[in-house]
Amino acid sequence: MRRIWILILFLAFGCQQTTVNGQQTSCMETEPVEGTTSGTLTSSATGDPRTADTCLLIKEDKLSIAKQYYDSAYRYLANHDYMSSLPKLIKVAELIESLPEDMSDEEIHLTSRAYYQMGEVFSRMFINSYAAETALRASQYQDMRQDSVWMLYTKIRLAQSYQTMSEYDSVEFYIKQIIPLSDSVKHPDDYWVALNLIAKHHYDKKEYDTAFVLFQNIIDFKYRRNMTTLSDSVSKGVLMFHSPYKYQSKPYLLKMFDMIATDPQVNMRDMGLMAFLLSKLYDEEGNKDSVAICNKFMPEFIDDMANDKSDEMKAKILYEQFKEERDSRLNELKLRKERIRNRNIAIYSVIVIIVLLIIANILIRRRNMTIFQSTLNQTAFLFGLIVIGYILAKLKVLPDNSATVLSKLENNVFIPALVMGTFITNFTSKNLTNLGPVFVTSFIIAIIIIPIAVLIPKLITKDKYIQNIYTYGLSFSNFGFMGNAVVSSLFPEIFMEYLIFTLPLWIFIYIWGVPRLLIADSGKKQTFKESLKSFINPMFVAMIIGMIIGLLNIRLPKWIDSIVSVSGSCMSPVAMILTGIVVSSISLKKTFTNLKIYLVSFIRLAVFPLIFIFIASFFKMSETIYICALCSLAMPLGLNTIVIPSALGKDTSVAAGMTLISHLLSCVSIPLIFTFIK
Repeated sequence: MRRIWILILFLAFGCQQTTVNGQQTSCMETEPVEGTTSGTLTSSATGDPRTADTCLLIKEDKLSIAKQYYDSAYRYLANHDYMSSLPKLIKVAELIESLPEDMSDEEIHLTSRAYYQMGEVFSRMFINSYAAETALRASQYQDMRQDSVWMLYTKIRLAQSYQTMSEYDSVEFYIKQIIPLSDSVKHPDDYWVALNLIAKHHYDKKEYDTAFVLFQNIIDFKYRRNMTTLSDSVSKGVLMFHSPYKYQSKPYLLKMFDMIATDPQVNMRDMGLMAFLLSKLYDEEGNKDSVAICNKFMPEFIDDMANDKSDEMKAKILYEQFKEERDSRLNELKLRKERIRNRNIAIYSVIVIIVLLIIANILIRRRNMTIFQSTLNQTAFLFGLIVIGYILAKLKVLPDNSATVLSKLENNVFIPALVMGTFITNFTSKNLTNLGPVFVTSFIIAIIIIPIAVLIPKLITKDKYIQNIYTYGLSFSNFGFMGNAVVSSLFPEIFMEYLIFTLPLWIFIYIWGVPRLLIADSGKKQTFKESLKSFINPMFVAMIIGMIIGLLNIRLPKWIDSIVSVSGSCMSPVAMILTGIVVSSISLKKTFTNLKIYLVSFIRLAVFPLIFIFIASFFKMSETIYICALCSLAMPLGLNTIVIPSALGKDTSVAAGMTLISHLLSCVSIPLIFTFIK
């Protein structure tokens, strides 16, 4: 019985939806592509007149052929031949559906209409889940075009489909979208469809009085304006029949029989459905004559009901086969496009590297070649450790929790030892007195760079966690391990000054960078206790201890000094092995095609150093401070972005990509930057 009144609802809600602006467009009188056509046809897909000869000339044009299939399907649909319409609509999608970014506006529109009409077919065949699925796909395409009229049509179809499946939350969701669309489109027919949906929604919530008052208001209003009210009356009658107002439904159901005199193309199956309901009412009244009259309209209805299951099965098989082939085709197109994109990225990357190497060869003098070699050697050393970690992870030599164990070892032993050793050795009253200008300059540069580093990631991504990773990477380079190697190799005479220069950077890292960016939960307001816990971490504590020992010039036992020194030296090698383990679990293709990582790396390796060079040209600055500053700014992104989040169980895929790419690019960028050294 539910199927009976659902079909009548579609008479009320969906009858005009196979038309454009309330007017049925003319369709082809002959099959598309198959055989010849004659005369002039008007495409319901475009509204443009075409001659048959023209259509034959462009027979091989997929879009033109698809339009013809759509017209043929439309004709079958208008004649209520749903099983003949469905394969033609599927053919439309098969011919032109591709990846959305590769489709023209016209192709998107026609594909959307094909799926919309598939929804009409499935609705009429009571395959409601398929009706919702195809309507949703139609809606997604129309949302791309922002076509208000067809967006309204597809939203209405979705609401209707979910109504028949009793998914009322979804109905309410789409009704909220339909109302403003209906107001903006100002199509009277669609406006009444929207009101009918709202009335039916009240009915579903068993708010019968409200629902029937709305239905009657619609009927009365349309009647006063000489608009057709037949479908609205029939809908109200069917709903009343299945409500406490059952015996008041008769006059509304009888409206269907008015069509016999006014519409020679009346669907006798629909007439049979009305006759079926009326016969039940007359039977309960004991009106046998009226029951006999109603029964005359029943045979076709009964036969159709018997064929429903067969047609439903055929339609499901046909659509499922199409969907499988479509998804396979689109996936193949996506993979092919991705392969082409990756190939192009690889080609462009090679070209860029070659160009940079040529430039480097032109600019680099003998001293700069030494810089290049030193940077390359240090990078090769680091990447050798990354490869070791990668291979060990891929071969399953290491246990699954190796990354967690190593990162915790780094956080609790190696990094604190490195920080403590650095401050014990360099944070002395003598150094701070003699090298005060170096220390102050570093501090000033840091407070300038950090706000910029906070702002830039907000422009690149909306993800709060990734913003923090980018901010940390931009704020703090690998000035320790990488910077120390470059300076000690090329400028040994100022190595002590460089170590003093980096002290403010260490301080900023452990009083702000690590606790705020890497430890704290992104976008979450912390309690005082949580904030204190973030700050009082092993690295911060080690820094404070190192400061105290350095300032007070406390002499540690040799064995303690050795533990601190050796443990600190383990930090960078273990960090790179950890990077290799992390990299083994992520997509390298995705990493090396992440343009945002390249952008952040470029800013860190090139933009910041060049800005400093430009500003420094306006000030008198000692060569020592100049070299120290440029060295710290030109180094690749720091390693803490992997080590610390990994110990906390956070995502390190972006950080690993930053480490890989920035260290590779630094082989070219560092020698180029050092051509500007005075």
